[in-house]
This record gives sequence, structure tokens and C-alpha cells, in this order.
Amino acid sequence: MFEPPIERTDDGIAVRIPSDERSLLLRLLDELSQILHAQASDSDTVEASITARLNPSVYDDVERNEEYHRLMGDELLASRMGAIDTVRQALSRDAPHFDEGGANAFMRSLNTIRLVLGTMLGITDDNQDDEDDEEGLSESPEYQLYAYLSWLLEWTVRSM
Repeated sequence: MFEPPIERTDDGIAVRIPSDERSLLLRLLDELSQILHAQASDSDTVEASITARLNPSVYDDVERNEEYHRLMGDELLASRMGAIDTVRQALSRDAPHFDEGGANAFMRSLNTIRLVLGTMLGITDDNQDDEDDEEGLSESPEYQLYAYLSWLLEWTVRSM
């Protein structure tokens, strides 16, 4: 019988994925932490694309947008790092589970990893499945990881 990988229980939100998959998520969280702390110095680099994807423009006005990111950047980083720490702690347990706040942190962290991976793969909102298949993208291990993270995110949303 199929057991959902993430499900609401009497104790909160249970994460029922094998330890090797939890280890993978922990490694991805470590890599995400490094990416979030890195500063992109060249607008042509992958890091700059990732930074732009994770911190999109809020205003059409360039000056207002720069001011917003100057004022809110540290707070956004702290919030993401706090979510990552919450998820790391839970996934390090033998039977991981989250309360509502922890499940929200899990969703945010999964989605942030997906955004980074999607940026690296060139996946955009405008991509169509046919285009991805023509390029063989859907067969790549990276795309399979992206799909797996999407699947976990979907189950987390269902549990909420």
C-alpha cells in the first residue's frame, strides 16, 4: 500500500522518505546555504542569475528596487537561513516531522532549491514540456532531481 512521503498526522507533518533521500536533501540544503551566502560579482555568471531569480525586482523603478533590496536583503537572507536550519534539524532525526511553522520552512526551502536548480537548468515559467523533451532535458539527472523536489513540495502542500 502506498504511503505518502509527507502526511499530516496527530504529531504534526510526518516526513517519510528514506534516509538516503534525507541525506540528499541535507546536502542540497548545505549547498543552498553556500549559494545564499555567496555574492555574485559578475552579471554574466550563473550565480548572478540565481541571485536575480531568488531576489526578483519588486518595483519597476530601478532606484526603488535597489533601495528595497538594500533594506530587506539581510532580512530575506536571515529568513531563508532560519528555514534551512529548521529543516536541517528535522531531517537529521530518525523520524522527521514538522509543526506548521516547520512545514512552511520545508516548503520554502524545497522551493528555493527548485528555483536554484531550475535557473541552472534554464527552466523558466515560459518553458513548455515539448521544448524540454526536444532538448533531452527531462531525461537528465538534474531534471529528475527537479521533478523529485517538485513532487515533495506537492505532497507538503497537500499535507498542509
